[in-house]
Amino acid sequence: MPRVRVPRLWHRKPYHLTLVRRFSPTNTPLGTSAASTLPGERRLQWLPALGEPLYWYQCGPTVYDDAHLGHARTYVTFDMVRRVIREWYQCLPITAMSVTDVDDKIIERARQQRLPNESIGQTCSRIAAIFEKRFFEDLDLLGVLRPLHILRVSEHIPVICAFTRRLLDTEYAYVTTSGDVCFDTSRVQSRYGVLDASRALDASHAGTATETAANTPAADNVPGKRHPADFALWKAVSATDEEPGWPFYVPDGANDDQKRIGYGRPGWHIECSAMCAHVFGTHLDLHSGGMDLRFPHHENELHLSECYHRVRPWCRKWMHTGTLLIRGEKMAKSRGNSRRIRDYLGWSEQGPNDLMRIRREADVFRMFCAMHRHSTPVEFGDTQRLQAARIWDRLTGWLARIANDARSQSRKESSRALSVAGQESIATADASIEGDIPSTHWQPSFAVASGEHVADVDAVPDVFSSSHTQAAIPRNPTGRKVPAQLAEWSQRCHRALAEAFADDLDFPRAVRALVEFTNQLYRFESGRRLDRMDAVEHNAVLVASEYLASILRLLGFQSIPGVSSANAQASASRVPTAFIAALVDFRMRIRNLAKQLRQDTAQPTQKATEALYGLSDMLRDDILFRLGAIHIEDRKDNASRWWIDPVRADDNDR
Repeated sequence: MPRVRVPRLWHRKPYHLTLVRRFSPTNTPLGTSAASTLPGERRLQWLPALGEPLYWYQCGPTVYDDAHLGHARTYVTFDMVRRVIREWYQCLPITAMSVTDVDDKIIERARQQRLPNESIGQTCSRIAAIFEKRFFEDLDLLGVLRPLHILRVSEHIPVICAFTRRLLDTEYAYVTTSGDVCFDTSRVQSRYGVLDASRALDASHAGTATETAANTPAADNVPGKRHPADFALWKAVSATDEEPGWPFYVPDGANDDQKRIGYGRPGWHIECSAMCAHVFGTHLDLHSGGMDLRFPHHENELHLSECYHRVRPWCRKWMHTGTLLIRGEKMAKSRGNSRRIRDYLGWSEQGPNDLMRIRREADVFRMFCAMHRHSTPVEFGDTQRLQAARIWDRLTGWLARIANDARSQSRKESSRALSVAGQESIATADASIEGDIPSTHWQPSFAVASGEHVADVDAVPDVFSSSHTQAAIPRNPTGRKVPAQLAEWSQRCHRALAEAFADDLDFPRAVRALVEFTNQLYRFESGRRLDRMDAVEHNAVLVASEYLASILRLLGFQSIPGVSSANAQASASRVPTAFIAALVDFRMRIRNLAKQLRQDTAQPTQKATEALYGLSDMLRDDILFRLGAIHIEDRKDNASRWWIDPVRADDNDR
């Protein structure tokens, strides 16, 4: 009989490549976007080609209770992985997360909290909706990006049924006497244990029901199984029972075995396999979850998908986070030693009491996660939290110090610049618009020219002396060079980060590089007080500090002192008077047109509309782009977005 094809939500290339092109390299210090696209051995081997999306499936929560810190470690760690893949390696992760809202634990909770005139199924739906909402609220507080696709099991029952039918058609599954559907592990006996070799099946006992469970996964309580390692794909439930279930759809022409499948609900392992096939098709780049899911869940999910798609391997990379330990024991709800995320952060049911304090606490926990390899079990307590807090305070202490100093400097310079700008007349401004932009004092940039790719991490160019970046860095009117120490330290930090990320995303190594770079900035400042530095040295320190802040933002930290805003304020006095005058002149034209339309009521509305659109295009194409290298893109939702072309902006500065 014909095979049942699981529908897909989209085709692979046309949709995703359009999204990827939006992530163009930004003008960040030292060119973190452009310089970190490392080919060959310096790039993570499991990443797709540059310009291709990365398909990522992540096992999500079973929503019967609040998430605890053990869950938080997993999701915070993978959030940093996602941000590095997106921002550093310039790939677009297409992320999907499962939400298990059909489970025995939810049913058990529903029996306890069932309301009058409410069925068990309705109570399960109500409980799942409440705790799913609270779960994503916790992730928001932790600064974790939400997945692009949230896949609820209850919304994919037809997909799971179609997945099960194909496995039955290809004889990878069978129907028991009780009406359950089980996967036949003897068909994959030679490969069982891919993720955990200690769980491999014994060939001498494959396919028999007499094998002991000493070296096999815990058996599902399903009568009539052929082998203890076989697991349920569909659990039969009596329609008269109170437990929630769905009818198993059987198409016309089905065989007798499939007709015996009736009312029930899906098993645990097939849920992820079917939903993953529904979204991503036959290929997956990255699959992630906690270490406790590696076996049996991910092992069984892997074999289900490989048998269904007839591909091997189905997934290119598996990532598992180590367990979080409390006094040497795994944090778990069943052990009674778990601590809810919202309790740790201080979130009350009425809302956050102090959002800034919550964000800082979330950043301390994120720093704790970054201090340890993602796959290593780690103890968490007051001592470990204080260690993470000290490192975080060391990094942000420097940024806060620089931000305060930059604000004080900007107030002095802005008052001086405004007095000069106020003396410019409109006539002088018109002449300046047609001529060259007057040059102002120089501000160094660590940016590598856009679009360049470094062949090797050790070949990162000297951004202060190499001809590679002369077009991106304006000339120094004083003829002085940026302090060589800052240039060397910045490049050394950038190389260390590139090597750490290329080494299977070694976040502890990256943290050590950032701490060393911050200590070097402290030492540099100790020999030269900030208030005694000249303009070149002071601006170089600002840019180096902004580079540090940009890496922290890349890793998802939230409570970062406003170095970037301070840097912008410090450079506010550098805005050319011609640019200000051009905006003033444009405003006068708008006012004059409005007055003319008010007086000339006979003028057709179409002409007035065309005139206003013409002035709008003039501001976009002539003034903002030509003088400020500012791109404006108008959208269909009556909104616009803008960005600065770094190369053209540097040309304008010169």
